[in-house]
Amino acid sequence: MAHVKSCDGRRASTPCRGKPSGEALVIIVVCQHCGEQFDAPQWRLNQGKGKYCGRACANEAKKGFHARYPAEYMAYHDARRRCRNPYSLTNKINYKDKGIKFLFESFEQFIDHIGPKPDGTSLDRIDNNGDYRIGNVRWATAQQQAQNKNNNRLYSFNGETLCESEWAKRLGITRGTITARIEKYGWSVERAVTTPSASAVAAADESGHQLGF
Repeated sequence: MAHVKSCDGRRASTPCRGKPSGEALVIIVVCQHCGEQFDAPQWRLNQGKGKYCGRACANEAKKGFHARYPAEYMAYHDARRRCRNPYSLTNKINYKDKGIKFLFESFEQFIDHIGPKPDGTSLDRIDNNGDYRIGNVRWATAQQQAQNKNNNRLYSFNGETLCESEWAKRLGITRGTITARIEKYGWSVERAVTTPSASAVAAADESGHQLGF
């Protein structure tokens, strides 16, 4: 929200552009780029707008803002493009056809919510079927994103519930092997998530160590 300097309760003498005719409450605010005071309609401040006194200041501020967060802006731009690009069949299938929308109104709103990008992470939706919106985005590691995929099944054994990739990591095998054991060969979940790979068994035999799961 723009920084409110003062409010004298004045009413605009002319209608606000793009709004119904009539009077609108005006607030005196300070431009966040040049520091000058200007009048801003209350409805713009309520929408998180009215931060700059004009387009020139807004453009200059955005240039500096994007320069400070280049990786974050690229993630923001790519996510918005995935949801709104009508010419990509892949994007259409994975986003538009599923009703997934990009709902951030600006990069400023995006970065204010999610914060700077930690090393080794990328943008992820917490609910993989939900929109890019406040409360549903985060910076996540590749492992966290793999666990969050729609096709990553969960299996429970011995009071513990993990996704396929986590069980596979423990055994030193691929996620596809876990899937094949259960769905193709009809193994029980217990057998599938406790049986190590043949190569791991052979290596243990050669070293004289006993595998325990």
